[in-house]
Amino acid sequence: MKKTISITYILLIVCMGIATIVERLKGTEFAATYIYGAWWFVALWALLAICSVIMIVRKRLAPATLMLHISFLGILAGAFVTYLTAERGSMHLRVGVPDNILVEAGTNRISMLPFTLELTDFHIVNYPGTDAPMDYVSVVTQYPTTPSRPPRGEEFFSHHNEMQAIQYGEETPNGHPREKGDSNSPSLGRAGEGPFQISMNNIASIDGYRFYQASYDEDMQGTHLLVSHDPYGIAVTYTSYIMLFLSLIAVFVKKIKKRVTVAALLLATSFTSTYANGPSKSPLKGDLTHGEPFCAILPALASSPFKGEREGLPTADIAHDLGSVAVLYNNRICPLNTAATDFVQKLSGKATWQGLSADEIFVGWMIYYDYWEQQPIIRIKNEEVQQIIGINGSWASLRNFYSPSNEYKLQKYLNDASLSISTRKAIREADEKVRIISMFYAGEFIKIFPLNNHWYSPGSTQLPKNTPTKEFQFIKRVMDQVVHATLVNDTQTAATLIAKIRNYQREHAPIPSTLDVEVVYNKILTQRWPIMLFLTASLILCIVTIMRKNSRNMHKALLTLQILLFAYTFASIILRWIISGHIPLSNGFETMQFMACAIITITLLMRRRTPLLNPLGPVVSSFALLVSMIACGSPQLTPLMPVLQSPFMSIHVMMVMLAYSLFAILALLSIQALVTKQGAETVTSLSKQLLYPSVALLAIGIFIGAVWANVSWGRYWGWDPKETWALITLMIYAVPLHKTFFPYSDRTYHWYILVSFLAVLMTYFGVNYLLPGMHSYA
Repeated sequence: MKKTISITYILLIVCMGIATIVERLKGTEFAATYIYGAWWFVALWALLAICSVIMIVRKRLAPATLMLHISFLGILAGAFVTYLTAERGSMHLRVGVPDNILVEAGTNRISMLPFTLELTDFHIVNYPGTDAPMDYVSVVTQYPTTPSRPPRGEEFFSHHNEMQAIQYGEETPNGHPREKGDSNSPSLGRAGEGPFQISMNNIASIDGYRFYQASYDEDMQGTHLLVSHDPYGIAVTYTSYIMLFLSLIAVFVKKIKKRVTVAALLLATSFTSTYANGPSKSPLKGDLTHGEPFCAILPALASSPFKGEREGLPTADIAHDLGSVAVLYNNRICPLNTAATDFVQKLSGKATWQGLSADEIFVGWMIYYDYWEQQPIIRIKNEEVQQIIGINGSWASLRNFYSPSNEYKLQKYLNDASLSISTRKAIREADEKVRIISMFYAGEFIKIFPLNNHWYSPGSTQLPKNTPTKEFQFIKRVMDQVVHATLVNDTQTAATLIAKIRNYQREHAPIPSTLDVEVVYNKILTQRWPIMLFLTASLILCIVTIMRKNSRNMHKALLTLQILLFAYTFASIILRWIISGHIPLSNGFETMQFMACAIITITLLMRRRTPLLNPLGPVVSSFALLVSMIACGSPQLTPLMPVLQSPFMSIHVMMVMLAYSLFAILALLSIQALVTKQGAETVTSLSKQLLYPSVALLAIGIFIGAVWANVSWGRYWGWDPKETWALITLMIYAVPLHKTFFPYSDRTYHWYILVSFLAVLMTYFGVNYLLPGMHSYA
């Protein structure tokens, strides 16, 4: 029996890993049909469940452990019930047109709901003061339906042709537009019930059917809904989830009684943090030298002979004041400093250049564009691109990209298939930097004037015709006046005008109160030296400690490093949280920042009980910061996608990232145990103690994610590559917890833990870059 369970277990892990690769090569539908939904795959899970039941019956387990295993079996049983009995499909509703046609998922067969729905309204809820979608809302009314058969064959296609005709304003096949109450519509028996509101993370349950918002028609007069009918599978699965959670608590209570308090402490930490809740053309607009920079915003003043106190630069005070003015950038209201920082970083790779701040460069380029087009601020790393544009070294000016006749030098190389892949990539990257300047000239970085929920650049030619004269004149002229004051070095007048711009913004849009905080955060975020300092110091102290050069001063140095590292990571997270308005766990950069903070927090809380973690915690935390800086860059804050606006998201990501943090510590402990034999027993004991909460946190995180998926998409498991590899990681790390199947020596255990960390790396990094899916954002 043990051999059967082991072989089945390994086969499932291997099959799931292969399935994610097959999905990448053949597509999601192929993998779902021939692997995840195949009879043999279901049979493997059934065989594992049956054998597990037999083992549980034969072996006397403690009540808490027994309930834990039964909960996993219940989750498998719930999935099997869903597989056999669940109904899933989609509906397309148009405003004012009753319908009850359900297109079944997978088969595209047609069935009819036992009731009729009518879309009474569809609208998009935007973030205040912007055009960025915050939620998609469908409002439907339910009516009883006179029994009739579902359309088949030509009738179905006729029905869908009519829906297409409605969507695009055409006539139906019978020559007449379909209206409310048309004879082709389902017969309605009485007054409707509702209205029911359906939006992202807000499902509507109607007579046992669950409706989820999926997409909408371009004309905003129609909506696409996902439909799920799974009363039995969800009941079994959710009951098992509750049992799993209770059994984990019971296991931890048992450990506490044995004075193994590590798991309880980590679990308490995680919950505390959770609730702290022709000829070649230039891509520039117009001619480079005599064109219309900034959309001809400042046609008279841009060529003014006046200069500031420093050539090509405004005064630092004016640059700072303008940097704190609100702007619509990346679909978010933020300080101009954020757009300026992003602009300079994309050109030069850093937020400063030759000792000048991003605000000084950005505002200087707005006014003295001719001067800045000649400055070597654009970093070009590739030597072939350097030769094409004719520069010696890594720095180029905008003028270097153009010939004396104003021909764009990269144009003929952009689609040259004879070049190597690396060269074409480097050319595209260089071209992208030039196009960023084109966007700057087009006013994309400086939409500072809100009007009727839209934002406009200074001097915009696209203001509505009914714009009041006062607002029209202000938008047209105020920046000209600011530029003139800057040119003549009249700092006081410039400050007064900038204050008027702020007052205008507050009168016409909900301006966040966190603009000054974001300016401070931008300065912290763009500084790389603290991360390199933390990494260097942590590596040195770790090596010295492992070499048994312990001393009182060494302990003080480690504690100081841990406190500084905690303060840095915690402050970064809190500042980003204040600015964004949500817990920053929505992308790879934010999750790595959280991982760094979680690791150093755990290290500080356990420093007396588990001194072995003291040198390792800062190393892992610093590496997490390094990865966030190198692999993820410094991503600008953007509004959350509607589907991510769920309380489940924060809890799910926190639990999973805490688990990954502990797995990283376990890997370092294994390296220490394998390299240095001194104190190996203590290291092994600590590693085994940490393994329990690590696996528990990952299990909780996965199943909270499953609940979130069921609330958002109507299914709690979709075999997305990230989901699949998270399950593989859980199954791999669960093996050492079962000594019956893994009678390991200490050395074998550490090798297993070290190799197992590859699954974590694949789950977090490999899937994002090699196997994109729904979780590609993180």
